[in-house]
Amino acid sequence: MQINLNRDFIIKFFLGIIVLLLLSFLRSTLIVLMPLIALVYGFLFKVKIYPQTFAIFFLIIFCSAWVSFFYVEEFNKGNFILSLYIISPLIFLFFSTGSLATKTNKSYFDYFMATVTSWLLLSNGIGFIQLLIYNSIKEDDSFVGLYGNHGLGVHTLCIINFLMCTYYFLLYREKKTRGNLSLAIFFLISGIVSFYGLGLLVFLAALVLYNLSLKSIIKSVFISAFIIGSITIGLYFIKPKVFIYNYDNLRMAVLFVKGDVKENTPGQIPRKIVIYRNYLSLYATDPILFLFGSGPGTFNSRTSFLLNGDYSKNKLVEAVFPVSEPKYARIGAYPLWNSNLVKATSFTDGTRNQPFSSVVAVLSEYGFIFFLALVATSYRKYAALKRRHRSIEDRLDFGYESLHMQLKYLRFSSLFIFLLLFTDNYLEYPEIIFFYILIFKLIELEVKKTLDA
Repeated sequence: MQINLNRDFIIKFFLGIIVLLLLSFLRSTLIVLMPLIALVYGFLFKVKIYPQTFAIFFLIIFCSAWVSFFYVEEFNKGNFILSLYIISPLIFLFFSTGSLATKTNKSYFDYFMATVTSWLLLSNGIGFIQLLIYNSIKEDDSFVGLYGNHGLGVHTLCIINFLMCTYYFLLYREKKTRGNLSLAIFFLISGIVSFYGLGLLVFLAALVLYNLSLKSIIKSVFISAFIIGSITIGLYFIKPKVFIYNYDNLRMAVLFVKGDVKENTPGQIPRKIVIYRNYLSLYATDPILFLFGSGPGTFNSRTSFLLNGDYSKNKLVEAVFPVSEPKYARIGAYPLWNSNLVKATSFTDGTRNQPFSSVVAVLSEYGFIFFLALVATSYRKYAALKRRHRSIEDRLDFGYESLHMQLKYLRFSSLFIFLLLFTDNYLEYPEIIFFYILIFKLIELEVKKTLDA
């Protein structure tokens, strides 16, 4: 019994430390600490990784390195190592299997979400005070709380708030308590004032797709329209200047897609879209590059920009890894976002002009085969969890009701994160991707615990 209590305390302490690292100014340490965090998690939850996962992963990486060295005739060792250092712990953690090791009625998922809630109530509360002190409710970056504004700053804070808003709204639909509804509204408002325009659009798109049902199409459309309308009206009154700015960005993006904006028109080309066009022109026309990529960290990934000696001047990174400008990044990515361009012109601000996307990064750097394998195995992992949940649907024992809600939440958060990967390099930002993976793994443990009961 003492051993169980000690393990329970250690797990809760570990999860508390994770919350602190994910949701504070300490986030910058995650890029260094992730392998260690993954090892500790693996030890505490008795994680096992199937040999097939190792074999497939290293086979594809080997092929990518081979193509980079012999076909592209350029092997960027530092980019290769740093890219794998960032994403490998996350991939292996997600595709592993774990257990609680000891029988317990405790829900570590509930504990994790409660800890996140407590911390965000404090942090967001400070954020609202910051807004009042600086009198900058109409600006983007004043609502930071204890989160800090380095890295993607308020963008990822906005995403976390939207994830928490959805969690408490789903909890409210299950239990109908005023407390859950109040928390859902609080996190929704926090997400809006920590504003991230593209993130808000993706959040709305995820809500529409989540509620979309052919069986009840009218209800789905009504719910989606009500949510979109409410958030849009709220944003207009809370941050009118930001609303108008992002409306103009949307309008310009539509004009660009329609072909009504000239290539040489300053400030009108959304580089978020241009990076997709550049990928297609450089990679999709070459079968070898399309299938295997040009090598990790060699196009528009976070790694690529960290090591180009221009976009990010991180002294620790530069001390360990050499500065490099890979061939295809130099042609198709760096001209779209660099310090000279940002300093010289005002139209390079905003998310619409940041040529970052994890989908483009994986396709270009690791190749279509790796991308397809990653998507397919991720979906199989999610589908397997749903099947295991269905196998206990007829049970009415402890934990079933909350488990049902958790699966709904996992469905939405998976959809939301997947869509976000099209818009920025979130696969290489642990504060977002690890937050999601931890949600997935803790719900997975809840399902396993119920099946073993």
